[in-house]
Amino acid sequence: VCSSDLSYPEIIGNQVIPEIEREMAYTMQIVEAGRAARSSANIKTRQPLKEMICIGSELKRNELKAIVKNELNLKTINFKKDEKDLIEYDVGLNFAKVGPKYKDLAPKIKQVLSSLAPDEVLEKLDSGIKLEIAKLTIILSKEDVIISKKTKPGLTKSENRGLNVFLNTELTVELRRELLVREIIRRIQVMRKELDLAYTARIAVGYCCSSEVSQAIQAFKSYVKDETLSTSIEEGEVAKDRKSTRLN
Repeated sequence: VCSSDLSYPEIIGNQVIPEIEREMAYTMQIVEAGRAARSSANIKTRQPLKEMICIGSELKRNELKAIVKNELNLKTINFKKDEKDLIEYDVGLNFAKVGPKYKDLAPKIKQVLSSLAPDEVLEKLDSGIKLEIAKLTIILSKEDVIISKKTKPGLTKSENRGLNVFLNTELTVELRRELLVREIIRRIQVMRKELDLAYTARIAVGYCCSSEVSQAIQAFKSYVKDETLSTSIEEGEVAKDRKSTRLN
């Protein structure tokens, strides 16, 4: 369950220890960047996600890492020194520069250039990119190519006051099932409240649903039972005299 408030460190002698204060501020910065990444990807916080990667120093305290994971509903949070493994490059021909020099050969130059791996082009950028076209040796300079950087597929990048984070937005079957199960638990808890059941009262749960929802319940059956204090949870037609709800 995700909370909406961050937990602050213990105050000693009316003074927050400076190191803890700095780490807490850094934690909040990470959370804000993660929320922006979720918003950019149009993924609500209730949907669990696999991972977020921060480009920066690692949080030293496990409890602060736990805050980030809880606030952003993440399985893991990792830290890297740079983003080189998280981005990729597109290489294009600068026709404004190449066209006047090579005229009718420009389309062929573009074709050959696009056949090269971006990393290969980047390696040769300073020394010149040598191409063999129509028995001619053509060397392209930095000004002859256009390099654009983009985030790798499945990731969403966000920046907050100099901090870059990359959110893994791939929704696996397991993550989708977990979202369904959390909604089911929430609905059951609402029904318990409507029935004015004691906090410790045990219940039996029956369900009739699509195969997708059924598979989600089966995958997290023990979790659902523990969270809802259910003695059993079985698939089948629900008796009319039982309290029921519908998932849309």
